[in-house]
Amino acid sequence: MSLDDIAWALGLTSSKTKDIEGSTVYELFHSGRLADIREYNLKDIRLTRKIYERLVNCFGR
Repeated sequence: MSLDDIAWALGLTSSKTKDIEGSTVYELFHSGRLADIREYNLKDIRLTRKIYERLVNCFGR
């Protein structure tokens, strides 16, 4: 199950954009778009934290 699928199931906004998703990072790297990769990764981390918090609120630790 992908991070995007879990976010959707929990009603959270995906970290993907129309331009950037995990499968495009390789091309972005070779294009020198390191700042875009950084922002995408930060969005993934924030989303992972939101998912964690939502699950802890629902089920406890």
